[in-house]
Amino acid sequence: MTSEIIQQEEELAILRHDLKNIVSSIDFYADSNDFENIKAITREILGQEVFNRKITGCIPIDAILNQKISKMKKDGVQFHLDLQIPYNLDISSIAIDSCAILGNIIDNAIEEIERNGLTNPIEIVLRFKNNKLVFRVANPILTSEIDINYDGMKSMKLPNRRGLGIKSSYDRIMKLKGHLNINIQSNKFVVLVVIPLKIK
Repeated sequence: MTSEIIQQEEELAILRHDLKNIVSSIDFYADSNDFENIKAITREILGQEVFNRKITGCIPIDAILNQKISKMKKDGVQFHLDLQIPYNLDISSIAIDSCAILGNIIDNAIEEIERNGLTNPIEIVLRFKNNKLVFRVANPILTSEIDINYDGMKSMKLPNRRGLGIKSSYDRIMKLKGHLNINIQSNKFVVLVVIPLKIK
């Protein structure tokens, strides 16, 4: 187990190193207002064409939703959206963390569907209520016998390792003084995230 942890740490170190180089390139192009090259870099990272349509009107959230919708449509994954986010909602102060959280939990849902050939849809619910941003993502599961561990659930891809998605999301949510709840309901894996947002 120790060797696996060391390997994970080495992989993360490589990722951090690569990200620094990528962000440096983006920063350089941003200083020059060279948005075409910025788009080229981000789309190369994403590995796909991203739809540029408005969904909620909140740009950071739409960026993630567009990417995930593109993937789900391409892969034939069924999904249902229930979105009630104000068009002019400003989440700039928490954009990076909130987008990483939303992206992680949708990625996990897509992986579960694809890994087990499930056909029921992923349910994606977004709300903004009482100055709180709420994400609820529910996906069908093959078995309800899942060990829920907020410090890193067992990786389904590599059973001897811990997946980093939930751990990363949990750490970000705690940083934002938010709340994370994971449970099993009627053969669905349900992730609920509540993030307080300070309105200026």
